[in-house]
Amino acid sequence: MVAVTLIAVKLDDKYRQQELNDELKQQSYLILKLISAGALESVIMEDVPMLFSIVRETTALDPHLTSLVISNESGQTMAQWNRADYTSTSSTAVFEQTIHYESEFFGTVKAQWDPVGLAEKVDKRLARGRKTLMYALLCLTSLSLLLLHVLVASPIYQLTSRLRTISGGHTSDKLKIQSSKEMSLLADAVNILDTTLHESRMLTTELEHQATHDSLTGIKNRPAFETALKERLQSRHTESADDVLIYFDLDQFKVINDTCGHAAGDDLLMQLSATLSSLFRPDDIFARLGGDEFAVLLYSTNMQEAQAIAENVRALTQAQRYVHQDRAFIIGASIGIVCISEVDESAKRIMTAADEACYAAKDAGRNRVHVYQENDDELSQRRGEMGWIPRIHEALESSNLILYGQAIEPTTPALTDSLHIEILIRMLGHNGDIIPPGAFLPAAERYGIMPKIDRWVFSNTLRWMEQQQENGSAVPVCAINVSGTSMSDVMFRNFLLEELSETSVPTSNICLEMTETAAVSQLSSAIEFMTTVKNAGCQFALDDFGSGMSSFNYLKNMPVDFVKIDGAFVSPLMSDETCVVMVRAIGDIARVMGIKTIAEFVENDDIRNRLAELGIDYVQGYGIGKPQALSNFDQTAVRRAA
Repeated sequence: MVAVTLIAVKLDDKYRQQELNDELKQQSYLILKLISAGALESVIMEDVPMLFSIVRETTALDPHLTSLVISNESGQTMAQWNRADYTSTSSTAVFEQTIHYESEFFGTVKAQWDPVGLAEKVDKRLARGRKTLMYALLCLTSLSLLLLHVLVASPIYQLTSRLRTISGGHTSDKLKIQSSKEMSLLADAVNILDTTLHESRMLTTELEHQATHDSLTGIKNRPAFETALKERLQSRHTESADDVLIYFDLDQFKVINDTCGHAAGDDLLMQLSATLSSLFRPDDIFARLGGDEFAVLLYSTNMQEAQAIAENVRALTQAQRYVHQDRAFIIGASIGIVCISEVDESAKRIMTAADEACYAAKDAGRNRVHVYQENDDELSQRRGEMGWIPRIHEALESSNLILYGQAIEPTTPALTDSLHIEILIRMLGHNGDIIPPGAFLPAAERYGIMPKIDRWVFSNTLRWMEQQQENGSAVPVCAINVSGTSMSDVMFRNFLLEELSETSVPTSNICLEMTETAAVSQLSSAIEFMTTVKNAGCQFALDDFGSGMSSFNYLKNMPVDFVKIDGAFVSPLMSDETCVVMVRAIGDIARVMGIKTIAEFVENDDIRNRLAELGIDYVQGYGIGKPQALSNFDQTAVRRAA
């Protein structure tokens, strides 16, 4: 008995360590897998705030985590967290997980666990096992004394049969043996063992489910969907029927999150997932890829059937109204469809094509279906824009952006007027050529990089103005363009205020310029932004003004100093009397409101003189001066560029 106990203790210690190691591996695998999937887009986009948000949410969920580090492909740390009250020990467990998509490596997630808490969990489970083992040892000891008794044969047979059943992973009715107290105890021990193993199998099943299903909606998650897609593509052959992938995300979902909170958004996602699940067959793979993005893999489905299903998805989504505090919110779905008909298709290409088709649906007006075509001009344009993203990031990091300026002059030249220039941006190409903004800014606007560019332009313009001031040169009035995205970004606003508080340049020489379209589409944000920054002393200009006479209704609510008349009215001024009336009306109303006017696209002296007759204050265009490097502007006002 003593020898058996010693052996049991040794085996128990070995099993405890194995259990602890398995627990750590399971927990680290699940968490690191989830983090690496969630952080993929943020690492690619270098979205540090989102990475910190992921780190915070992860560390809040797992009390055993002591350290978490997310690095990019070059090993640079992008987000890091350490538990303040924890000191690393020799028992601390460290695990790593790469951040990759397909075979492309983007970074690493490294986590450190304190095994103490997990050890307590394992010890409790092992304590139950020890109790069971002790019961079994006691019963087996008693049983050995009764082996010669005829009543032992039947209970032993029952125990053997039951243990074989358990070892096969099956459960059965509780074992009842009444032949002796010892046999009864042994039967109880076997029953306890059966219950413990059953709970363990249930836990394993639950963990497997969590690894392949979205925790919020209960449908498949991205890793499970991508695995299913790869397996389906690998199994295709020349006679396989077409499959179809439907990819969609929700329109106006952000409005619900921002207005009602993320809990309301989560509630809507759960309701919508349950509703849409009824549209698909049991064999189809319906998954939430993340955020408000979903995908469906339809097996053996032709395009006509797939389009009908996609339209049903769109209609059901639009009909899914979410009511919060007596307010009803309506969402839509922009849907992309890709037919899978070829053999040896790439999962990455199929997903990229579906994503492009989805965004083409958004660009076409949202809440619609777009079928992917190889020769689709819209998708080709989007693909070209995506190619600019790494080049823009590289230019920002290596200072391959260049500031240009274009002179703005009084309509009637006066030597007493200070130099007024609009700040423009160019990119320096790899071969030294100058890349115009129209080539890369549309991509920056689409993919949310404009705030970074706007920060760079504002900071570098201020540095140039400060240098002019230090050199004793006249500091010009600089009109700096601000995108609609930056205008509604509180962090960008705080950045501007901080820069303005630290500069020695007169803030009245800084004029922030935004388009009428951006200002009107986000009127409350625009007015708040203008009012806040204007209090710091800056001026404001409204660009492309006058595309619609409704502009005047908004103008009276905006604290602007200049309006720039849309060039579409200026270029044909000499031949189109309607444009003359429009320009005169804008000038008259602006004058009454105490706002200066600037006419763009002034190409010659005839147009300039006509604008002077109409009472326009300033002119800008190739007839006044072409854009040139900002370094060419000094204390001498450049009136005309060669």
